[in-house]
Amino acid sequence: AFFKYCQSVKIVSSFGENLSDIIIPTQIKEAIDRVSPGADYFKYAIIQCYKNPELINSLNSIFSITSKKFNVSYDSVRPAMRTALKSVNAFRNKNGDNGIFKFFENEDCITPKNFIRIITNHYLKHKK
Repeated sequence: AFFKYCQSVKIVSSFGENLSDIIIPTQIKEAIDRVSPGADYFKYAIIQCYKNPELINSLNSIFSITSKKFNVSYDSVRPAMRTALKSVNAFRNKNGDNGIFKFFENEDCITPKNFIRIITNHYLKHKK
């Protein structure tokens, strides 16, 4: 069901595990604020959690490795991710829990933690 709502796009050339594509949910891709650096932080965080699943349980570790990768302060990562999700939450509020948003129906608000956890867990379920 997850892939029914997705579109494959080239994000990085070395995703790992012999994968060069990451699946970006089409509705999320349309809704996320791509001007915010938070969108890039999410892509990186999801790739790192896919490669190293125990990271999913440590948002602090995710923020730490992301801040190092992008050479920004640790304290700037969370607000950037939250800013990127503002448009996602607005899109969801307007359109309801349809499509990919069904995976977030038990969440009041899509937060960095549940976004990374839910999307990464779907990638891991379909890992080849």
